[in-house]
Amino acid sequence: MNETEVRERDEFREEMDAELPEAWMPQPGEVLVGTVKRYEQSETTYGPCYVCIVANEETGELTSVWLLQTALKSQFEKKQPEPGERIGLKYAGETQGKSGRAYHDYTLRVDRNPFSPWTKKPTPPPEPEVNPFDEAAYYQSEEGQAQLRREQEEAAEVLYGRQQR
Repeated sequence: MNETEVRERDEFREEMDAELPEAWMPQPGEVLVGTVKRYEQSETTYGPCYVCIVANEETGELTSVWLLQTALKSQFEKKQPEPGERIGLKYAGETQGKSGRAYHDYTLRVDRNPFSPWTKKPTPPPEPEVNPFDEAAYYQSEEGQAQLRREQEEAAEVLYGRQQR
């Protein structure tokens, strides 16, 4: 094992023995900026809950972000920050929703280059197979275009070859 692997192994062992870091308890307008270290699952009186462990850039300490509120959990599900990615999380406070119900409003930003080679790119749908008996579709396909060129070359050879004799 090299030095980096040994350090990572030792850090992982420490994390396994450690309690969850102090929870982020923001006031309205407060922002947390840091790097996602890992996710854990913990128990609450209402059942299991995911906890995002963030290395706070301002303090250098690890902070637990409990994904309890629906709006917060929704932001994480939508943006899906992964370990190693830098995030910014802002608590706007309690807000009145369209339905009239109050909720805790959060904004999550993930510092991610959408055009990086590591970003998952959508796979284009496969090109439909062309039915060779459907002449219009066949001659619009790449294979049909190649066949059409061959036929035109043969026709030109026959036509011009006869004229030269």
